[in-house]
Amino acid sequence: MSFIERIKLFILKIPIIKNIYSRLAWYKGRSICRSKLYKDIFDYKTSQSNPVFLIFTPEHHNLGDHAIAYSEKKLLEEMKLPFYEVTNKQLEILDYYKLMSVFDGSMILVTGGGNLGSLWTWIENINREIVKNNPNSLIVVLPNSIFYGDTEEDLVYLEESKEIYNGHKRLFFYAREKISYSFMNEHYNNVKLIPDMVLKLRYSSGADRNGCVLCLRDDCEATLSQDSKDTIKNIADEIFENNVIYFDTVVDYSVSVDNRRTELLKMLYTFTSAELIITDRLHGMIFAAITGTNCIVLDSKSPKLRGCYEWIKHLDYIRFVDDVCQIESIYRSIPHRSNYYDNSQLLKYFEVLKKDILNYYNEFYCL
Repeated sequence: MSFIERIKLFILKIPIIKNIYSRLAWYKGRSICRSKLYKDIFDYKTSQSNPVFLIFTPEHHNLGDHAIAYSEKKLLEEMKLPFYEVTNKQLEILDYYKLMSVFDGSMILVTGGGNLGSLWTWIENINREIVKNNPNSLIVVLPNSIFYGDTEEDLVYLEESKEIYNGHKRLFFYAREKISYSFMNEHYNNVKLIPDMVLKLRYSSGADRNGCVLCLRDDCEATLSQDSKDTIKNIADEIFENNVIYFDTVVDYSVSVDNRRTELLKMLYTFTSAELIITDRLHGMIFAAITGTNCIVLDSKSPKLRGCYEWIKHLDYIRFVDDVCQIESIYRSIPHRSNYYDNSQLLKYFEVLKKDILNYYNEFYCL
């Protein structure tokens, strides 16, 4: 380290100097953001007579979220509704530089998922900022799950969200399962029930099936102990003669918008190549459903798993178990044949969602 660098490091340890330096760096970053990201979004908004934004879509590691965004975009394309996509990373930048109001006056569609409540507070906080900073927008929160604990801190946090959300005059929520719908309907205005967006998709590859895929959580929503995971692995090894692999719908690298479809196809091929999926991930279950793959589902902390299972419980190749010791007997009871993903009844709900979005759009821009 040079002498000048050492002097700079020493000076920046002085609190008042450090604070001034940080503030100057923030304003410099804000100026750069305004000249690039903010300007691109603002230019799109002002160049369109009726701008629509699909926001908070993933650039992160979770392929379940990417599948949701992919399905949402397909739905909007079916509707022939032009839109501009803004990702979570872009929103975080806008939020950091206090530029979230760039969308105000436009129609905003917030991507679905398990994003509401106190499990993932950084997501909930950005959702709040979207609502607070765009009072003149029409905001639609696409099919989502919600979870709040029962601690005093959680309840205070809920009351804060209620005040923000219910204070907006054009905010509409869609819950993706009945448990979340019941909770949201009790606390928020304008709530409807629509399935998880990925249930709109179908996929088959014709791959030969062999072995078992374990797709198990390792985050704040997980409830399985390590002993339970070891038991699951031992059971799967015995059934499939050690032809067992671990696979997670959350990968260890970020996935860009441009690479989204490629990564989803790779992941779906893994599912269509398996004889059995054992999972406690919501989209582990849903990917098994849409690929016609036998699946045993174990519970996790959020109610979204059991709630979304209700949409597909007619599929006899998807089975919910309460005890890992049931896995072998349940697997033996699943019909061993080619499965067909029948989502004909669910497609009716997505037609309702399309109709709602068009009605919101027409009413908002004709006011």
